[in-house]
Amino acid sequence: TFDAVKRHCGHITKISAERIAMELAALLKAEKRKKGIELLVETGLAGNIFPTFKNKSVSNFAVKIFGYLPKKISFELGMAGLFAKCSTDDAIENIEVLKLSRNELKHITFLLKKRDYLLKKLPLAEFKLIVSEPYFENLFMLQKAILKAHRKSTTALTAVRRRINSLRGKELRPAPLLNGYEIMELGVKAGPQVGAVSKGLYIEQLSEKITTKHQAIGWVKEWLKKHQ
Repeated sequence: TFDAVKRHCGHITKISAERIAMELAALLKAEKRKKGIELLVETGLAGNIFPTFKNKSVSNFAVKIFGYLPKKISFELGMAGLFAKCSTDDAIENIEVLKLSRNELKHITFLLKKRDYLLKKLPLAEFKLIVSEPYFENLFMLQKAILKAHRKSTTALTAVRRRINSLRGKELRPAPLLNGYEIMELGVKAGPQVGAVSKGLYIEQLSEKITTKHQAIGWVKEWLKKHQ
C-alpha cells in the first residue's frame, strides 16, 4: 500500500480541498499523529498538497514539532506546527489550497506571525494585550514546541507563566477610561487623531500609569498641548 501511495501521490491534487482538509484535521488529532506526518512526507503526499514540503528542512522540522505538542490540540495549532519552519507568507500561500474558513486562517496566521514574540521582554501593556488574545494558549504551546524542537531552553516561557500569575485578579483588557466622544469633547479632532489619542491613552492605562478618568482627561490635555 505504501509503495502504491508513493507511485500515485500526484493524484492527491484531484481530491477536493475540503476532503483533504477533513483528513488532515483527523490526522492532526490522531494519537500517533507524528508517525502520520512522517508517512505523509515519505509518501510524497505532503509535497504534492503543499509545495514547500518538498524542502526537507521544512518537512523534517514539521515531524519534529509533533513530538513536542500536547496530546490534545486544535486543528489550527496543528497546521501552525506543520509550517513552523516557514515564513508566514509562504505558509499561508500553501495553506490557501485547503480553502479554510476566514476564522481558521486568522487563527493560523496569528500563531505563525507571533512566533518568538513571547521570548521578548514585553512592556506591561503589550504583555497584557498578547496574554488576553483568544489564541494565546495555542501560541504558548507552539512556542514551547519550537524551542524544544530546536533543543533550546524554555526558561523564557516559564518566566511568562510567572508573570501571568502575578496579574491574577487584574482585568487584562479593561474598558477604556475615555471613549472617542469624550476624547473629542476635550478638543481632539475627529478622524485619525482620535484613533491615535485613544490608542496612546489605552497603552498608558494598560501600563497602569493612568488609573482614573481624571488622570485620563489630564493626559489628553497634555497630549493636545504637545501636538497643537
